[in-house]
Amino acid sequence: MPTNVEIKARVDSLETVLPVVAALADAGPEAVVQDDTFSPARAAGSSSGLSVMTAAC
Repeated sequence: MPTNVEIKARVDSLETVLPVVAALADAGPEAVVQDDTFSPARAAGSSSGLSVMTAAC
């Protein structure tokens, strides 16, 4: 079964990061159609949440 790993990061320059990421990849970009559901966390002082992604096949 294929696996999609999503990494989120803040970068100062996308132009600087793109060549590094391209060197790590074994294939080009691929569109993944999915439905995202986000629920905010309710823990005291938390600003995070839960994201559930379901492939839209």
